[in-house]
Amino acid sequence: MKTISFLALGLTTLVHASNTNLIDVATKMLPSTKIEKVIPTEIENFYAVSLENGNIIYINPAKDLIFFGEIYTRSGQSLTEKHIAKLGAKIGNETLDISPLFKVSTRMNDSSSKYGFIVFTDPDCPFCQQLEALLIKENVTIDYIYTPIDKLHPNAREKSIKSVMQKRGLSRESAITLIQEGEKIASALGTNGTPFSIIYEKETKKPVNGIGGADPKLYAPYFSKESK
Repeated sequence: MKTISFLALGLTTLVHASNTNLIDVATKMLPSTKIEKVIPTEIENFYAVSLENGNIIYINPAKDLIFFGEIYTRSGQSLTEKHIAKLGAKIGNETLDISPLFKVSTRMNDSSSKYGFIVFTDPDCPFCQQLEALLIKENVTIDYIYTPIDKLHPNAREKSIKSVMQKRGLSRESAITLIQEGEKIASALGTNGTPFSIIYEKETKKPVNGIGGADPKLYAPYFSKESK
C-alpha cells in the first residue's frame, strides 16, 4: 500500500476558497509565486496549483496549508499525474539549460539510449527505488542528483554521500558539497519531492519533459534505444 507523504507549511491568514476566485486564493497564499492555473481535486477544499516553472503544488485554503508531494490512491494510482494532465503542468522545456545539472549529478548508467534521465532522488524513497529498477531494466542513461529527505529518511544522506564517493571517486567532503549544490539547484527549479526526472534528448542536450513519480506509463515513450 502506498501512502501520501507531504511537507506541510502553516500560513498566517485564513483564506476561504468558496468566497473568491481560485487563482486569487492561490495568489494570496503564494504572493511571490507566478500561478498559471488552479483546479479542484478529489479532496474537499484541496486544490492543485500549476506554477510558472511547470511544477504543481497543492493548497488547502480552509486549513491554511500548502502541500508538496504526490497523491496516491489505496490501489497505487497516482492522482497527481491526473492533475498534471489537467493543468498542463510540465517541467522541462527547450529554454531550460540543463548543463549545470550534469556538474552536480552522478552517472549511474550509461547507454546508447536516445533519451537521458536526470533524476532527483532519495535512496530510501520507495518510489525512487521503483523508478531506478525501471530505468535500469530499460538500460537508459541515468544521472542522479541526490536530494535526501532527512526528516523522512534519516539514513538517506549518508547513503547518498557514499554513492557519490564511490561513483565519482570523490572525497567525503567533496561528495557532501556536491550533494548540497544539487539540493540548491533542486530548490531553485522547484522540484519538490522525489523522484523527479528531467528527460532530455542526448544528441541536443535539450530537455523534453519533466515527470514526477515513478509511473511506468509516463516514462514508456522515452525508452526507445534508437540513437541518432
